[in-house]
Amino acid sequence: MTGQHKANPLRSRLTQVLVTLVFAGVAVGTVSMLPVHHTESTPFASPAFQRTWISEAEAATQGVDLWGSDPLAWRVEPYAGAPDDRRIVQYFDRGRMEVEAGSSRVTLGLLAHEMTSGEIDLGSGVREERQSPEISIDSGSPDESVPTYLTLSRFVGEMATDRSVGDERLTDWINREGRIDQSATPEVVNVDEYIEESGHNLPDVTAELFERPEFQNERWVESFGYPISEPFWTQYRRADQMLPSLVQVFERRILVYTPKLEPSDSFTVASTGRHYSLWRYGTEPHPDTVEPPENASDPGLVLGDDLHAWEYANDIDTPIDLTLAPSGHLLILTAEGEILKADSVDPDGNPSGFTLWAEGIEEPQGMATHGGSVLVTASDRIQWFHEVDGVAISGQSPDLESESTVRAAVRGKPVADGSGSVFARSGYSPSTNVVREIGSEKPVVRLDSLLSDPGPITFSGNDLVMSGVNEDGRTEVLLIPSVPGNVQSGSAIHLATFPRGSEVRALVAADESRWPVSELGEVVAAVETDGGTGIFALSRQTASGETEVIELASGLSRPTALEVGLDGSIYVADAGQGRIIKIRYDG
Repeated sequence: MTGQHKANPLRSRLTQVLVTLVFAGVAVGTVSMLPVHHTESTPFASPAFQRTWISEAEAATQGVDLWGSDPLAWRVEPYAGAPDDRRIVQYFDRGRMEVEAGSSRVTLGLLAHEMTSGEIDLGSGVREERQSPEISIDSGSPDESVPTYLTLSRFVGEMATDRSVGDERLTDWINREGRIDQSATPEVVNVDEYIEESGHNLPDVTAELFERPEFQNERWVESFGYPISEPFWTQYRRADQMLPSLVQVFERRILVYTPKLEPSDSFTVASTGRHYSLWRYGTEPHPDTVEPPENASDPGLVLGDDLHAWEYANDIDTPIDLTLAPSGHLLILTAEGEILKADSVDPDGNPSGFTLWAEGIEEPQGMATHGGSVLVTASDRIQWFHEVDGVAISGQSPDLESESTVRAAVRGKPVADGSGSVFARSGYSPSTNVVREIGSEKPVVRLDSLLSDPGPITFSGNDLVMSGVNEDGRTEVLLIPSVPGNVQSGSAIHLATFPRGSEVRALVAADESRWPVSELGEVVAAVETDGGTGIFALSRQTASGETEVIELASGLSRPTALEVGLDGSIYVADAGQGRIIKIRYDG
């Protein structure tokens, strides 16, 4: 299996796609070759991020640039307890902004804390443990006089004594090895204030900084977090010049004071945003690019306008489902009962390899991520897997198990709604095909009361999307608002109809509330017809009361699963050719 390929991107012509739509016989309210919910692109993934950026511009004018760059890569990162167990984040040179789906409240990542503690926070008490990175805090090449995050990990975590009484002078120096020396300093700096919340002391120069108007009323805590180390002297490169500097680790950032520089330039902040992304994902964040990687293989598809596609992986036995692990890595479930995990991506966005994450799963049907676990439907049951040291350990989640969901036949892929509750199709026979919340005795909706031969389901927020055959014998996709709740057949909204003999193979929600610049529509469907296969974006047009269907791609052998990536791209499992296709929108 590999993600390394040679580039030969295929861009479709408008006439090709129109002909494909006509011959497919897709019945829609409106057919458009433009992306659903198209807006002018912006470097900010959320307007709330832009407001935060603007509000903190004052600090930069006063000599402390908190972000250090224009917005870099945005992601939808796993975070247990958030809506859909996901939240939108955006990286900058010197930090990260975060906002939960449907919210306008921005939080700032505790990146310095995570890198020095070696614990990645995945929400609701879920932690991924790693070794702190051996990255020089000044972004330079390794040097014995410059500490790394691994060096700093030895000086965080333990509370210090109150040293603020008596104007104690700071004379401790550390190097890359963490050795503490006492020697002359370039400027006299004394301990000024003890922060009881974290048990560490602030130097007088930092206390004076935090007295500036832009940091008063403890607004400095919002920008930096509390200190988690004592201040110390070390060598730090500024514009490639090695200079003695006073450094202190805070929860969100590392603050650096260099007395030999002009007062307007004496304070800076380490590039924790870049360093964190390199540590967690194996690549620095960068402005999003949509061109296929130079070594990407042409998947041989016919694509809609402004779309790119390439092979993300090949030589996979029989991929039948996809999900993102709690860590954010792509997981691939195979019909042979294995789960493969894509390892950290290379700078081109391809996986560096695959790890056998789990095996021995009997009669697998589908999987979904829930908090720190991965749920797998197999042999009419729900199995639970938790990651330990990079591989899956089978277990149970008693709070979500119930007698009914274990005894009743579980059918297809489990899916989560906007609140994080997990649902699956279940029933003792195909004639009792219902959607039931895992851990609940009560069915949510009887699928066969709306469409016969029910197929895959998904949730767009709390709206259930289902597929099946209507009274005319054609395949239909319906959206049922506000599930769970008072579900009535008259409340169903038509999204798309496909010809007789068609079959929906997979559904995934791709709405802008969770993936802000994907702009593909609320739902993406993989549909197989007598004339071939296609990937379609489906969307409600609430103002006109019509729906819109866009064909994104055609020419796959046998699509079996869809997933939305952290960067808003669509992953497609093509079981017929044992490969994973990645589709990106350039709008």
